[in-house]
Amino acid sequence: MRARIIKIAVVVAIALILLWRFWPHPIFKWLPDDIDSASKAVANVSISDIKNGKSRIDTYTMNEVNQDQLKEILGILDTSKYRRDWRNLVPWGLSSVHSGKKYDGRSVQIYIFFPVGDAEYGEYVAITYKGKDGIILYGKGIAGMRVYHPTNPETIDYLVGYLQANGVLQ
Repeated sequence: MRARIIKIAVVVAIALILLWRFWPHPIFKWLPDDIDSASKAVANVSISDIKNGKSRIDTYTMNEVNQDQLKEILGILDTSKYRRDWRNLVPWGLSSVHSGKKYDGRSVQIYIFFPVGDAEYGEYVAITYKGKDGIILYGKGIAGMRVYHPTNPETIDYLVGYLQANGVLQ
């Protein structure tokens, strides 16, 4: 009887861990609740590739993202749900993350700043999208780095297109 209870407990624990890992959530689940109080946001996309035997990196930046543009960027991020990564189980958070096998040379960085007292840029949340492999979140209210995987692999395409259309080529 005792062995059966232990087996059932192990099966339930495994099922809960799998549910935790594979159940997708919207991006807003992990962003601060006061996202509307952001004082500033900046974004950029880097696209690296090889053309005619030479490497090149194109970078498009948006150094003054207004509230409407931030809503559009967050709307693009919301075109996907995100699954947790196994590495998020460590209680102390991650200190570094590498690109996975789905990295395609594109990287999007979005920084959202929040005022603290008189400081306009007191705290921030950083969202880094690495190819189709996943996103990394860190900053305000997030313990260390956290990794999530998008359910919609085209979200990076939408982000890159938006930043190329609205950003400045450096």
